[in-house]
Amino acid sequence: MTCKNGVSDVLSIDIDYCQSEQDLRAVVDLFTKTLLYFRDLQRGGRDIINFSFSQTHADIVSVLKGYSKLNVYNIDHHHDVYYDPVNLLEIEDGIVEENNWVGWLFRSQLIERYHWIKNAGSELLSKEDMIALQSRFGVSFTDGSNYSGKRNANYSKEGLYEPFSAISYYNSIGDVEIKPSRLEEVFVCMSPEYLKKEFHYLYFLLIDLASNILGREAIRIF
Repeated sequence: MTCKNGVSDVLSIDIDYCQSEQDLRAVVDLFTKTLLYFRDLQRGGRDIINFSFSQTHADIVSVLKGYSKLNVYNIDHHHDVYYDPVNLLEIEDGIVEENNWVGWLFRSQLIERYHWIKNAGSELLSKEDMIALQSRFGVSFTDGSNYSGKRNANYSKEGLYEPFSAISYYNSIGDVEIKPSRLEEVFVCMSPEYLKKEFHYLYFLLIDLASNILGREAIRIF
């Protein structure tokens, strides 16, 4: 376990992030570098982290059982906090779905920081959504002055600055530093209903990469 101060870093990749060839190449590059880092540890006789794969994002909650506090990096076209009042009610009832799993983790007070690596055209959290998170689940938002990094995506569609603390937005994978040495879980999902058909193969390609580099016994497929 590599957690620092009781906070565990988790990398989540939803293939529906791939809206272009550039996105695809960025995902493959990050994933391959992560695999190679853990292959070197594996060759040195050290235990490595879990790599899990699923068709649906909701399965990540099963992967994260047992952790007390999470620093989540989610590469995803969607923020997956929640999208309508029905989702909020589902979260409060303990129902986890692919469109509310992040909100469920917030409700369970498991997320320390949520880093959303999104596309330029991704739908942002509205001000009303932020207020609901703050009032119902205690998610705090500040002006972010104590944090470094590229977070220039924290603007509403009207161009107004949206304060944040627990949630940060990034416009590309290159805008955030994800260190393999700090990761404790890697989760990849396909989300076929949101993924362009020409990119469906990428999910299976990442499974093959993990199997070939780390060994089939090192990965879990839901």
